[in-house]
Amino acid sequence: LENSIISQSSLFEHLMNQAKTTFETGEELKAAEELIGNMDRKGFITSPLEEISFLSNIKLSLLERVLEKIQ
Repeated sequence: LENSIISQSSLFEHLMNQAKTTFETGEELKAAEELIGNMDRKGFITSPLEEISFLSNIKLSLLERVLEKIQ
């Protein structure tokens, strides 16, 4: 269990570092952080985009656009 927590943290950190070099605006980076934060340890989004949009107050269209770049 401890190793999976470390792996998850490392995956999040790795993807966020990539996002910082990929996305140009703070809005895109915030969307990327929300999406990455909702990934399981295999890299799959675990919540519907509509729910992430509602809870984070980020437009669904922005989440979809950022998700395309992440994939």
